[in-house]
Amino acid sequence: MLKNWLKIYLRNTIKNKGFTFLTILGLAIGIAGVIFSTLYWKDETSYNQWNPNIGRVFETLTVFQRGGETWP
Repeated sequence: MLKNWLKIYLRNTIKNKGFTFLTILGLAIGIAGVIFSTLYWKDETSYNQWNPNIGRVFETLTVFQRGGETWP
């Protein structure tokens, strides 16, 4: 049964080359996007992990007020 499915797949692939190309291209772009977004997330979450005093690292925020409006 698997052999029959493979024959049908190869026949359709040869018959519809443009559609096959677009499908494979879309799959490759999707996989690359997942890989790049995972690498970006890993880089963003590993910030300051080298510091042995990671529990003592704080972020300072400044709030500006002008004419009744507040900006972070």
